[in-house]
Parts: sequence; C-alpha cells; structure tokens
Amino acid sequence: MWYDTEELQTDWSKPTRRPRWVIPVAIIAIIALLLTAVWAVGGFDARRGRLPLLEAGTTYQTGQLQVTFTYAVAKASSLGKGTSVKVYGTCRNISDTPTHVSNDNAYAAKMGGSDDMVLPTLLTFEGPTFNTVTKLNPGLDPVLCALTFDYESAIKVSDHFILAIYDMDWGDHTVTKSGEESWQVRSTGVRLVIPLRVQASS
Repeated sequence: MWYDTEELQTDWSKPTRRPRWVIPVAIIAIIALLLTAVWAVGGFDARRGRLPLLEAGTTYQTGQLQVTFTYAVAKASSLGKGTSVKVYGTCRNISDTPTHVSNDNAYAAKMGGSDDMVLPTLLTFEGPTFNTVTKLNPGLDPVLCALTFDYESAIKVSDHFILAIYDMDWGDHTVTKSGEESWQVRSTGVRLVIPLRVQASS
C-alpha cells in the first residue's frame, strides 16, 4: 500500500459556479439564430405568401364590408417628410348595423419590391352629401371609399402596391371575456396587386 508523504495542500481555489443567467441567455441566442436563419431563407415571406394573390378590382368580403379596390395614389405626406398612399375603390356594408371601427384592422400593405408592411391610418367612405365619413350604414349601394397608408419618411415608390385583406371574426375577444364584442383579424384572406401612380406635389 502506498501513502502520499507530501504536505497537505490547503490553498486550493474555490470551485466556480456558473451564473444563473448563462443558460437562459444561451437559449435566447439559439432562438435568435434560428429565427435569423428562417428569415434568411425566406421562411417568413413564404408564410405571408399563403394569401392568394389576386388582381385589382376583385371584390372581397371581410367583416361587415364588401370591398373592391382598383387603384392607388402616392404623394408627399401632409404630416411631414413622409409619403402617403391612398388606395381607392368602393365599399358596401352588407351587415344590418353601421360599421364598427374594428373593421379598419382587416388591412395591411407594402410597396411593390419592399418587405416593409404598414397598417392603414384611416378607412373613409363618401357620405350622402359627398363628404368624407368614417362609418358606413347598411342597406346602401356601394360607395366610394379609400384606405390611407402613411409612411413617416420618404420611400422608393413602385408602380404597384400590395394590399392584404384579412378575414375577420365577430365576438368577445377580450382576455377577461367582458362581453365587449368586436371584429378580430384572422390569418386568412387575400392579397391584391393595386396599380400605383404618383401625384405631383402642388
């Protein structure tokens, strides 16, 4: 039997413990890398591309409205240095109540050749005295309507605008089920290729 005759060492350094934040940070980093890889190969574009691509002038029903958008006009925004795009068409309220403000959530758009999606700032209708209103009553023939999209900065304008129109569900979508009903956007719908022209600044 062998015995170690050397003097006992007592100056060992204390064992180090891995900080608790290391594992969560590593997991987040891995998820970020995966998302970046999916984006790089166009995975998110492919998901958006599931919406059928239709021509301008196609009539579609979403929420309370039956809409037909035909053309768009881009001009310098009155809000500052940005660009404003208006998509024009006709709208008809096919329900039995005036349009609810949550109908506006059914739309998104992007400039042709760009991946930057924008949401509309306003959906307006032509009123009975040719004024502009934000509610549309039921039982009327189709009226002129417009969707306004505002960009905070100047953008490169294409010759077409891609308008996404999403389907909607009516119901109580609040977390607490308070009984307050509204229209909620679904993941299904269509995309329209809208011809776009530029309006010269006055």
